[in-house]
Order: sequence, then C-alpha cells, then structure tokens
Amino acid sequence: MGEFKNILLLVLFTLSCSPVESLLGATSETNTVGHVSNLTTNVIAKSRNATVQIFSYDDMGRQISGSGAYVVYKKKHFILTATHVIKYSNKALVISGREEILAEVVYADELSDIAVLRVEGMATRVPLTWKTSLPRIGEKILYTGFPNSYEYLTIDGIVSGQTLSRIVLHSFAWGGSSGSVVLDGKARIVGIVSAIDIGMGYFGEPHLNQDVVLISPTHGLDIEGILDSMQ
Repeated sequence: MGEFKNILLLVLFTLSCSPVESLLGATSETNTVGHVSNLTTNVIAKSRNATVQIFSYDDMGRQISGSGAYVVYKKKHFILTATHVIKYSNKALVISGREEILAEVVYADELSDIAVLRVEGMATRVPLTWKTSLPRIGEKILYTGFPNSYEYLTIDGIVSGQTLSRIVLHSFAWGGSSGSVVLDGKARIVGIVSAIDIGMGYFGEPHLNQDVVLISPTHGLDIEGILDSMQ
C-alpha cells in the first residue's frame, strides 16, 4: 500500500508538458501573482526572480516539466529542483523567458527527492542565497512555480506537520509545481515541493488531497559537499 501511494504521488507531478503547451498556457508574469498573504513583498520578489522552469525526459522518451530555483553559495551557481523532475536525465533544460541553459545534473537523491543542477550563471534570474531553515508548525511559507503550465504562480501556505522525511503544508500544488523551492518569511530555503497527498476515498479508490503538500526539507542537505564534487 505504501509503495503504491508513493508511485501515485510521483506520477501526479511528472505529467508530461511540451514547450508548446507551456507557451499556450502562459500569461504575463505581472498578471499571474498567486494568492499570498502576510509575507513581505521582498520575499515574494526573491522567490519569483529566482524561479525557473525545467524540462527533461522520462525513461519512455516523453517530455516532462517541473519547476526549480536559481541559487548561489560561495560563488557557485546551481539550480535546486526535485529528483523526479530529472530522474532519467543527466542533463536538463533550464528556461527563464528567452534564456535557455542546458544544465548538468550533479546530485540526485531519490529518497529525499532533491536534485542539484550545475549552471555557470543566469542573465535573467537573481539567485537566492543558500540559507536554509527548518520551519515551525504554523509558520507561513511560499513558493513560486509553473503549475498546470501557468507562469510564475506564487502560492502561500502554512506548515501543518512533519513526517520522518517530509514537511507537510496546508497549501496547494498541481502538476508542474514539483521542484519549486519553498521559502520562509526571511527568504530562507525551507525545501522542495515534492508531491501532494493521496488519500483513500469511501470505496477505497485513490483520492487527491491537493491542499496537503509534501515538501522535501533542505535543512540537512550537505550542499558544501555536493558543490565540492562539482570541481
């Protein structure tokens, strides 16, 4: 049962999305600010200015898309995303507007569902500074991503609980949100959007809980060791 549930969690967020579909579903960034509250405009701006869209291919050769963010630590530049977004690729296409970069996957852990992609830099994005936080229950957070091929939707939420390996948010997420980087009220990196919860309906059928979002925490990630391996 647990294994079946995990498969459904990952399948939901790796729905195929072609570049054409992405363009058709996109609208101006200035017109697509999602619902946010009680978080400073500075954090919102940092989230939106660092977010990128990521394209890769699954083991069947089908294109999949997700989200991520541009980050810098000790003058090293990289993209944070979810492992299942780039699981079957050693390279991925990182897109921000007209800027397109072929990034190398240097770290991908399936258990934590966190991946790191190497980039030399980005001209159109402002990197987040690598500062992490393990949020408290009840704390407000936000993320920016590309759910359902919309551009730069910023979504807020509340930390509602924790499991052994995930932070549980009362928020919303849809296909394409996977890999979005979650920030707290001080623009510190909380984790990566991994999946939404799958419950069971009255007759035992899978039931999507779109307002229960599972986050892979980044607080314990050995980013220094990962980046050292890039040399």
